[in-house]
Amino acid sequence: MCEKHPVLTVSHLKKTYGFVRALDDVSFEIGRGEVYGLIGESGCGKTTLARCIMNMERWDAGDIYISEEKIGIKQSRKKKRMLLRKRAIIFQENAAALNTRLSVRSILKEPFAISRTPYTTETLRSLMEKCGLDPSLLERPARTLSGGQLQRLCIARAIALSPDLVVADEPTASLDLSMQAQIINLFKDLQEKEGFAFLLIGHDLDLIEFAADRIGVMHDGKIVEQGSRKEVFGSPAHEYTRSLLRSTLHVYEKKEGEAR
Repeated sequence: MCEKHPVLTVSHLKKTYGFVRALDDVSFEIGRGEVYGLIGESGCGKTTLARCIMNMERWDAGDIYISEEKIGIKQSRKKKRMLLRKRAIIFQENAAALNTRLSVRSILKEPFAISRTPYTTETLRSLMEKCGLDPSLLERPARTLSGGQLQRLCIARAIALSPDLVVADEPTASLDLSMQAQIINLFKDLQEKEGFAFLLIGHDLDLIEFAADRIGVMHDGKIVEQGSRKEVFGSPAHEYTRSLLRSTLHVYEKKEGEAR
């Protein structure tokens, strides 16, 4: 359990696809100002969990609370607008998350328009600067931006309404190594300044170890281990966690050998 006041509480969440248990009694919390890293191999249920938290997927049993507000599949319009302010998600693929035919301005103003929140051009420019984007790009078509700039645009849109919770699902997987480092440093800087709870989902253990305060390890729809960064990476209790760490070390050593 987190020591800080929980922004996100997931309690005994279950989800099946036919005979496959995508989520099997998943429970965890994330406190305000905390980075929770969720790791595991592809297909273990990480993305399904993120989609449930964002109400993009129905779940079979269990509860989800954001800032002590219980969320469900069916919400009133008023509650949907309220939840828009409380949570945001950043996806792996910019192309899937953004309509790149639109201008940067049109993309940034979307959350304000949907939530009926007043904004000015200066609000949008300030968002861009906060995320390392040149405000002169405001009227440019999004399709003219680089991959790194598009990911920064996704981040700017996500934090536009100052959410309590930000969920990032493999946010750097499509970027090169130098850009991955820049984006993760941006996340850390924004999270420290804005104070949102941050669920960082990934399979890059080095990245998660660098960014997260606490870590959950997911396997076959279950969180098999969770604890501080030092506990999980320094003295893992579950055999699956140990196997993940061993496989990562093996890949690293293999790359080092090939480079020699």
